[in-house]
Amino acid sequence: MKKEKHIIDLAKGEMTIDGYLYIISLMTYYIKKYSWPKTILEENTNTNKYWTDDEVLSFTQQFLVFILEKEKLKNYRKIPSKYILYYFKTIIVSYVANKIKEHQNKMGLSFDDTKRISLEILNEHYFSKEIEKNIYWNKESVFTNPVLNNEKINDIIATLPKIPI
Repeated sequence: MKKEKHIIDLAKGEMTIDGYLYIISLMTYYIKKYSWPKTILEENTNTNKYWTDDEVLSFTQQFLVFILEKEKLKNYRKIPSKYILYYFKTIIVSYVANKIKEHQNKMGLSFDDTKRISLEILNEHYFSKEIEKNIYWNKESVFTNPVLNNEKINDIIATLPKIPI
């Protein structure tokens, strides 16, 4: 319940130091867990892929400004208290998704462009074969290893030793 209180305090404009530290730790956790690119950071000047503490702090500040400017938490009273944290996390994810989308639009790299280029490369350098409604790609025109069905794969897996690696 303490985490939810931090979000409610932010919505009220009464964020405490503990709440601020919680949000920073949450952002740090998400950045590491999902390997968010530094392109979401507005003043990204460092080309190193690893986030520094200052960059995480700066990104958290940008996010908090976004929340306050767009009044994302103005209707927090309508959200049940046990869902407020979930709602806050969805705001974080949508904010990052929009930042990534903005960067891709600037760079001209959309999903469709990437898909089109990938298919061009595949068609130029690889051979395809459709097996059971799935398309498989190979460097050679002949597939030397047969594609096994699920039953055969399960039989092979069942004979593997159960020793953790």
